[in-house]
This record gives sequence, C-alpha cells and structure tokens, in this order.
Amino acid sequence: MKPVRQYLPLLGLAILALLLVAAVMTMTQPYTYNGSVIQDTYPAPDFILPDGKGGTFQLA
Repeated sequence: MKPVRQYLPLLGLAILALLLVAAVMTMTQPYTYNGSVIQDTYPAPDFILPDGKGGTFQLA
C-alpha cells in the first residue's frame, strides 16, 4: 500500500484543474441582468427630523 503523502501532489493538481475549469466556464458565459425596472416613480414625502443640536433637519 502506497503512503497517502505520495498522492498529495496529484490531488492538488486535480483540485487546481477543477477550479480552473469552473472559473473558465463562469467567465465565458454572457452576463444576464437579473434586476427589475421600476416603471412608476413616486416623490419622497417631505419630513422633518430632530438633529443632534436640538434643531430640525429637513431633507427637501
């Protein structure tokens, strides 16, 4: 029976080859947009918040 240490370089090369094949397959596929387009936009409501100095903060 051969020691396991003898197969480690071959195992490392096999793992490296699998990672390389997976990377090439991922990089060669065309990009597909997976988002959505928002058709109707609504204005943000006006609001007032207290700030740290006791005043108010208004975004609009």
